[in-house]
Amino acid sequence: NVVGLPNANANASESSQSAFCEGTVAQLYGEGGVSYQWTGPNGFSSTQQNTGVPNFSDDNTGVYTLIVTDANGCQAQDTISLSLSELENFKIVNADTSVCPGENVTLLAEGADSYSWFGPNGFNSTENPAYIIDISMDQAGVYYVEGLNNEGCYGEDSVNVEVIVSRNCLFIPGFTSPNDDGVNVAWEITGIEAFPNAVVYIYNRWGNLAFSASPYENDWVGQVNEGVNIGDGSGKVPPGTYFYVIELNDGIDEPLKGYIELQY
Repeated sequence: NVVGLPNANANASESSQSAFCEGTVAQLYGEGGVSYQWTGPNGFSSTQQNTGVPNFSDDNTGVYTLIVTDANGCQAQDTISLSLSELENFKIVNADTSVCPGENVTLLAEGADSYSWFGPNGFNSTENPAYIIDISMDQAGVYYVEGLNNEGCYGEDSVNVEVIVSRNCLFIPGFTSPNDDGVNVAWEITGIEAFPNAVVYIYNRWGNLAFSASPYENDWVGQVNEGVNIGDGSGKVPPGTYFYVIELNDGIDEPLKGYIELQY
């Protein structure tokens, strides 16, 4: 009787994976006979049907040969090539940065298939890019990202985000219109909350003090809280040009000075 050859089949994993991360076990699966002989790079040899290459590295890459023998002593062979999977180019794109309170920060990484971000004040995200909206002082610090590719290879990187308190972070509008239309109703100084010791003074064109506040809570809508001869009895100054002096009292900066156009 003529007996057919066995059907040798060599696989690198049950999902036909052929690329493995450094340091992992490259799993090899064989079928088609009753005995098995594996050989491969770096002196690899095994008589197990299903075996593995421990601590996989570049030295283990190459072609693996499986010889199967059936119950009649007939042999057949199959091969599979294994390669090393790496996250060589995994990194955070952003450089270390300094931002003002209230700004939005975009965190972007590249070189992986999935990402996991975490950082100060309980921040975490699996999105890439990840976003820090309206950043505050307690969100300053080091942000970390872990990356995985489809073979499970792991990488990590970090970036430092500093939240600074500086006069350059202030935006002082030159116009306000407290007429209850929902637009520019109050004179809002963006970033002033970072200067809790600041004092805000507002003067009319003749140098009379009309308003002062410390801390300033972005709530000036023309009301008078200083002086005795300012206003028309409504408790508010008339429309016109007013001048402000802002003393930050941070021990660094000189007072800020400018003007505001007020219209009702």
